[in-house]
Amino acid sequence: GGTVAKRRRGTGNGAEVAESPVASRKSYFRATTISVAMLLGRLGRMLQSGAFINHMWGDAGTLLGAVQMFLIRLFMIWPLKAAAPSAYAYWTWQLVNRLRGHSPAKTQWPHGIFPFMRAALSWAGRETLRAWLASEAVFFLYYHFKHWQLERRVAGAPLLPPGTPMEALMKALESIEMIQRGGKLAEPHLSLSRSLPILSSWHPGSPQITPKTSAHDLQAFLHLQLEESGVEQMLRDWHDSRSMAGSMDFAPTAVTDTHRAALEQLVDDAEVLALKQAEACGWFVKVPKRTERWPSSRVCELRRGNVTEWVAWAFFNSEAARVPSARQTELNELVGRIAQWMEVELQPGYNPEASAMRLTMDPIPSAHRPLLYYAVTQTILNQVIHLQFNGLGFRQHFSGTLSYWHRAGCVSSDGGCASSSSDPSERNAATRVPIVFCHGIGVNLLPYRPFIDEMLRRMPDRSFFLISLPHISMRIKEDVPSST
Repeated sequence: GGTVAKRRRGTGNGAEVAESPVASRKSYFRATTISVAMLLGRLGRMLQSGAFINHMWGDAGTLLGAVQMFLIRLFMIWPLKAAAPSAYAYWTWQLVNRLRGHSPAKTQWPHGIFPFMRAALSWAGRETLRAWLASEAVFFLYYHFKHWQLERRVAGAPLLPPGTPMEALMKALESIEMIQRGGKLAEPHLSLSRSLPILSSWHPGSPQITPKTSAHDLQAFLHLQLEESGVEQMLRDWHDSRSMAGSMDFAPTAVTDTHRAALEQLVDDAEVLALKQAEACGWFVKVPKRTERWPSSRVCELRRGNVTEWVAWAFFNSEAARVPSARQTELNELVGRIAQWMEVELQPGYNPEASAMRLTMDPIPSAHRPLLYYAVTQTILNQVIHLQFNGLGFRQHFSGTLSYWHRAGCVSSDGGCASSSSDPSERNAATRVPIVFCHGIGVNLLPYRPFIDEMLRRMPDRSFFLISLPHISMRIKEDVPSST
């Protein structure tokens, strides 16, 4: 409670008054409090927007990534796998005690309000744990029953009319070129033409760009990993390598506009070819484990029989030998069109090291998850999704077995939605082509929140439809969605 004398430094009128220790501690405490509040605010915004998902993981092969994977296994994967064995171990122990004649001790209820409350909480905790272990044991049996039931179910898709398979195939193949064009429009600074000079220095034996260079000659710049497979992995590798390389104009200023356009077209064709081959290899897996996709670098090792196997399933829902004889010509045309599309001369025969992925015929790979896991994904995460997307202006709708979120287009400059339908600009916004987004395997729409935020920011005048697919969202869902 005493006063703290102020100390003076220096002499004369210019002497400075030193801050007292109490005031110094107060200033430090205030600055620390403000810093912590700002940090918590940033963390809160990242959690609210879902942006933390894209920044919290270390790259594969790094120390941070290895540590994170170990912590994930230690605190998530291993405890989840231990739930069912722990439940059966507990009930086996209870059964053995009963057979030995050991009955559980009766609960003693003490006198007094606080001792009674402690005893009641202890009893409730034990009974809750027993109920949970019983539920996990029953759910484990339910999981194996459903797996056995699904394995016995035969998919009975109708046979497509003649000519329809070729139309469906062409639409699927065109999507690869759309991906390449869309990537060049969205991130022109990461196009191959701008990164080619630096990438060439990373590959001393790479071919020089000449008028005789073909798209095949540039594949060394595009297949960055020997075990690379699938379009998604290839796009990620391109993004990482070109972000590191930077961008510059690969064509000398003396080159004419005609030659420059030809060189641009050459690198575009090379990217499209690499994506085509990656897409084709993504249809196959390595045998016998069937856990790794066929690498793009070995696309030429695929045989005509391998592609025929996949086409017979994809368009005729059958084994290759069971395709009706009247449709054999159509089957061969589809195989030939795919070979022409990916610019690979398929050799006759069948490569036993590669097997086509046939989702309705292959054994169903599945893994048990405890009931508590689904309680989190089906209740807590579902409520988080509702809160976040309702806050963005979306409203949930249902159509048969399908659930989706919808938000109408906005027309005002500040991102707000106009309320009057008599405004011509609003009527024009309502007629714009809507954006339809389908999420992938995971926890529904939640991980895509940053991407959806960016789309809303760039295209506020568009109407958005977000398709919710609980069947691939780690939830218990047995209703089969309709195909119409």
